[in-house]
Amino acid sequence: MTSFVADPTAALSFSLARLKEPRIMNPAWLPRIDAAALAPSSLDAAQQRIVDRALIAPTVLALSVTTASERREVTVVVDREGAITLTPDAEGTYRWEEIEVAQTAALLEAQLPADTPLAAPPQMTARSESTRLPLSPEQQQAIAARRESGVRAQDAIAAQEDLSPLLRDALLSDGDRAVLDISLHVPAEGGEAPPLLFHLLRHWTVGAHGLYAADGDEPIATAIHRVEGGDVLATMLPLLAEGVQLARGEAVAA
Repeated sequence: MTSFVADPTAALSFSLARLKEPRIMNPAWLPRIDAAALAPSSLDAAQQRIVDRALIAPTVLALSVTTASERREVTVVVDREGAITLTPDAEGTYRWEEIEVAQTAALLEAQLPADTPLAAPPQMTARSESTRLPLSPEQQQAIAARRESGVRAQDAIAAQEDLSPLLRDALLSDGDRAVLDISLHVPAEGGEAPPLLFHLLRHWTVGAHGLYAADGDEPIATAIHRVEGGDVLATMLPLLAEGVQLARGEAVAA
């Protein structure tokens, strides 16, 4: 199994420049692409091939976990040939490594802090009005106004006195956090048909009163739900399984 160190931005940008059909790139890599980084690659042929595989892989899943003492991050890429991982060290250097697809679930589970709701056995919470912790339009506007005036996001939220205890806990907790970002992508063959693309960006936060989940770049602007411990694995593992099916060319559930 090949293993090497390379900057993802430089490696992926160089790989994209060599692609004859840029549209087959998995959109998960867009934030990593930098036209100014298109210097000749210093990777050998085997290493460059791994980067090329990652660039167009159907499944890219990134998991980051933040605790009081550390931050863990791993990206798992799955294609027909197997799996590739990208893992940063303390200096921000990324190691690329080929692994067996069968190892991916255990690798992702190992990132979650043991004995916390983030690592609890899989138990999916059905989202409903009873689990939703809504911000009213007036509350959103008031918080947004403070942020526009230069107040830090956390301070802008803390100043909102009419938040419910659970919503305040969800938005202001400094407990353990996990972020899952997964893109499933199959380029259309011929024509102008758009690719099949599924994307999920989900945040979980451990608060004093439970575990909370929200989707998107700005959780404050989306629905926040109180969920059961186990919601992380119950979300991540089935999506990983679908990604593996997709990478193998098998049909997945709609």
